[in-house]
Amino acid sequence: MRAQLPYSYSVDNAVEHDTAQPPPSAPWLRTNLYPARSSAGIVADARRARAARADIVIVSMHWARRRICRSPLRTVSSRP
Repeated sequence: MRAQLPYSYSVDNAVEHDTAQPPPSAPWLRTNLYPARSSAGIVADARRARAARADIVIVSMHWARRRICRSPLRTVSSRP
């Protein structure tokens, strides 16, 4: 079994501006926002997936300025 955990730093509300808060019409997006979950929350989500017998846990982070491509300054790796 695989688990994919997607997160984003902000939400593009399209009509407004990028924000770290979900639009009122989509409060469920909060569970996928880094400012709401924090690093500890993401690690806890990954541990819950492993406890649920996931063989592989993939964490996908969308974290960048829009339409700007640059090499990352650093890559963070975590081992259980």
